[in-house]
Amino acid sequence: MHSSQERNSINDFSLRQCKIEYYLLILCCICSIARSQEISFQPITTNDGLSQNSVTSIVQDSLGFIWIATQDGLNKYDGTNFTKYDAYFNDITQADFSRIGKIYLDSSNRLWCITSDGIVSYYYDTIDSFVSVDTILNASVILERDRNEFWIGSFTEGLYSLSLNENKAATTNLISAISIYNIIESQSNLLLATNQGVLKYNTITKEFKSLYDTLDDFHISDIIIAKEGNLLISTFSNGLYESNNFGQVNNTKGLPKDLRIQDLLLSSNNELWIATYNDGVYTIKNNEISHLFNNPPHDNSVNYNDIICVVEDRQKNIWLGTDGGGLSLYKSNQKPIYRISNQDIPVEMAVDVTRSISTDKKGNIWIGTSGKGLTSINPNKQNPKHYSKIQSYPYKIPNERIMSLLHDDKDRLWIGTQEGGLLRYNKKTKLISPISSSIPAKTIWNIISKNGEELWICTRQQ
Repeated sequence: MHSSQERNSINDFSLRQCKIEYYLLILCCICSIARSQEISFQPITTNDGLSQNSVTSIVQDSLGFIWIATQDGLNKYDGTNFTKYDAYFNDITQADFSRIGKIYLDSSNRLWCITSDGIVSYYYDTIDSFVSVDTILNASVILERDRNEFWIGSFTEGLYSLSLNENKAATTNLISAISIYNIIESQSNLLLATNQGVLKYNTITKEFKSLYDTLDDFHISDIIIAKEGNLLISTFSNGLYESNNFGQVNNTKGLPKDLRIQDLLLSSNNELWIATYNDGVYTIKNNEISHLFNNPPHDNSVNYNDIICVVEDRQKNIWLGTDGGGLSLYKSNQKPIYRISNQDIPVEMAVDVTRSISTDKKGNIWIGTSGKGLTSINPNKQNPKHYSKIQSYPYKIPNERIMSLLHDDKDRLWIGTQEGGLLRYNKKTKLISPISSSIPAKTIWNIISKNGEELWICTRQQ
């Protein structure tokens, strides 16, 4: 016979069956929290087979292979294994310029390289080897103009055009005595990122001019065309600039004005990625700026703050090439990771021996520990509450060894303890009290709900 108090406790939620099964130790739980909390990067380094950790350039071919240029070899990556080729790439970074080796894939799936000797070469499958174009000196960047027609920039010799005809290369120097770091096309014009600001080259009239007098003394690292024709212009030491349809140019608000920007990417979901030297990567989406950088306590942060290149593959994954840390890969289909550590809560609380996790209907996260009580905290890591046996605490729990947690369909919290039986949290009184029942065991390893009417309890066999 149960007492009246016991019956009231049990009838509030029908405990119809208790089943003694096996030990079930909860080691982790995935909480579905908004992406704004944190994104996770996967490091890929020499420990994984990459030939060297200074990554200067990345492309994906038509078969899905990722090609990675490093100071010590060209790598082909299939997602698991690396194949190394004997091609070596410059990695020279200074405060106001960079001399970086590049790889490029044209519309014929032909791979081009700008290696450490400054020579342009392309892979010729008939002879299974690379063919050099010796008439271009100190090459810096390649852009396809049309099939077998290319624009080539040089760090010292300006702009070239290159034509391939039956595997023979013909080149013409179009602009001399400037350094070109990047090239993009805009209608019948080329926009050139140079050591003399942004130049516009008319491919029909062969004329060129400076677009922005205020940028003439800056070394421009990259240019991209955003929506509505706006230009985004990055510099090596003077931050990021914006121009509306080739009009006035201004610093981008919210970013440091002295950023050493190496590369820009506007992803398929219209998110701007800004790769910097020393400062990790910034992202801008819907006018919200995020700063992602190496944060040693968090293994899933960007693995190095000197970032040379940023690329999006066809699966919408983002690849960061770093100057010493290999690759940092952000997978687009990954679930967001929400992290709570002892650093996020007051010193008298602890979550470092977590055994169980549950979330209520408001998104609050409840964390049960082995010997350090129960903690609740909201999704913004604010308003933490701790339940302990210590008398000075405002929130009490009769047993601090929490093995299992469950919020049922009515948002009631059930707590399984080690040697303390089953507990229940009362939202109105904020009190936690034992549930007296015929459960034969005192250690509750796991709790699940069935049909919103039953609790199934996993316990230690007596």
